[in-house]
Amino acid sequence: MFDTYIAHLVDQYRERGVVVDTNLMVLIIVGTYDINKIESFRATRKYSPAIYNAVIEIVHHFPSRYTTPNIFTEVDNLSRQVDKTEWEAISFALNTIIATLMEVPTPTIHLASHPLHCSVGITDCSILNLAAEGMLVLTDDLPLSSQVRAMGRDVINVSNLIA
Repeated sequence: MFDTYIAHLVDQYRERGVVVDTNLMVLIIVGTYDINKIESFRATRKYSPAIYNAVIEIVHHFPSRYTTPNIFTEVDNLSRQVDKTEWEAISFALNTIIATLMEVPTPTIHLASHPLHCSVGITDCSILNLAAEGMLVLTDDLPLSSQVRAMGRDVINVSNLIA
């Protein structure tokens, strides 16, 4: 189980939902495909199966899980950094996860004109928009965490679990 602070946030946001940042979503995809690949896969090697399990435990507490097309475009690109012989299996894992999420699109012109676009980019602006709508953000990205907190919103940053 996770610490008291995380448990409190999970309880507080359970009905509002969670949005998982790109890096952790790649971790979920790779771990779903093959948990033993996490530490050798280029985009997830900083994580461990224990971190994967902690992220999965947090996410499974939320009946409403959100994503954006921007997150999944990045996830798809990053998850394909395997041998082409593994693309079909990675694609299957990605499709399995996508089926459990609600996708919230925002026109790119709106994201590019977001006041923080220059400092965080389009994908993180899409996440900030969901945070502004009341969703909890799950990330390991310190700049994104800082921006979410600066908005007066809550975030779970799993970077402290990464040794």
